Amino acid sequence: MKEFKSYIAKTLIEQLNISELNNLQKEVIPIINKDKNIVLVSETGTGKTLCYLVPILEKIDLESTNLQCIIVVPTKELIRQITKILMEFKKNENKLSYLSIVNNTSKINFELENKLSKHQIIVCSPNKFNEITKFKNYTKSLKFIVLDEADMTLDLGFFGLVNQAFSNIKNITDIKKIATSATLHESLSVQVTKFFKNSAIINHSQNIWSNKNIKHFVIHYNQSEDKKKMLVNVIKKLNPYFGIIFCNTKKEVDQIYEYLYENKFKVLKLHGNLNNRERKNIFREIKENNFNLLVASDLASRGVDIEGASHIISFDLPKEDLWYVHRAGRSGRKFYKGNSYVFNDRNSIYQIQRLHRKGIEWNHLKYNKKDLIEYQYKLKPKPKKETEVDRKIRDVINKSSKKVKPNYKKKIKLQIQEIKRQAKRKRIEELVNEQRLKKYKIESAKKTKLKKERGY
Repeated sequence: MKEFKSYIAKTLIEQLNISELNNLQKEVIPIINKDKNIVLVSETGTGKTLCYLVPILEKIDLESTNLQCIIVVPTKELIRQITKILMEFKKNENKLSYLSIVNNTSKINFELENKLSKHQIIVCSPNKFNEITKFKNYTKSLKFIVLDEADMTLDLGFFGLVNQAFSNIKNITDIKKIATSATLHESLSVQVTKFFKNSAIINHSQNIWSNKNIKHFVIHYNQSEDKKKMLVNVIKKLNPYFGIIFCNTKKEVDQIYEYLYENKFKVLKLHGNLNNRERKNIFREIKENNFNLLVASDLASRGVDIEGASHIISFDLPKEDLWYVHRAGRSGRKFYKGNSYVFNDRNSIYQIQRLHRKGIEWNHLKYNKKDLIEYQYKLKPKPKKETEVDRKIRDVINKSSKKVKPNYKKKIKLQIQEIKRQAKRKRIEELVNEQRLKKYKIESAKKTKLKKERGY
């Protein structure tokens, strides 16, 4: 810690209880201190936030109130989480000035615009990032731009806003850019590299489907029983220190919350319809250990660091496999161990099998007579669905003469090659047409926007 400014070292040790940086932070911080941009991919709970905050705080000019860093995150919860960490550093350095923008106003108002010149760091949403960069005077001193949870920021449809914001900044090539994410799949990495030239890509997430700190369980039960009642029984048996129950919709969150509340559980709920004050109260109650259950939508499954979540229960599996990994990742953070549970029913069995093939190691439990017992269960491989090409090849083989004729094998082989060639050509044509359609839609949208701006 001696290599850092005194207030940074003091905050890490005293406020954040970190006597030594982890291996990821030791590797990444020196790289950020160099001239390259950074794309950091690592599992949840590995300390990515401090990977960029520490070197940024080292470089911030505390004698100036000019805006020097913008941290862009996709949700209000993440904005508050990062602000909370900055608050700890400010306890030891009064000259450090930051601003978090979490309101829902569509435009930066005059009062807020005035504040832009008085804070060195701003933490905000992609929408506010775009609005801030329109004020050229306040971006002249920018040293850092961070896209935290970059895949989520771009995947949720914010790509256009981020793209516009980068275009607004004249000295963008002189600004160090940092992207962090638990996952960064191929299609999104292409988008990120558009902004991040000369980037050092640090990938510590070789297999996103495995985490040594998390165990995954499938609960088998009699499906004639009411699933909500089964959930109550399972919670009573697990008796979590702090558990999160994930649901796919806001309506389902409300229903499960009401049901658990009626059954005398100390439970909270979290979804997108709650206002800022309600969300703040929820996280305060969790921090003070006043409740041991939270029913949430996938709003809480990305990046939100709820320390001490011991049990995760997916009432239903999410539509996207990747979101299950993010749900499970709310447990097993830092040095803690965690458990993730799903119910085996007709709506989830195929997805459970698919997650298994991707690398999730399932442990099986059976609920029987008010107890959860180990269960020997072998997941059946999903039969391969026959494609049109498979069917045509099968027809060629079946229709071939049973009598052995000269070169009959060669003729069959040539027919099969022709079927595959035609299928490949058809697929290429489909992809070309898709690209043409996409290009047409983009050009059409630009023309429509231009007409609106000109008042046609």
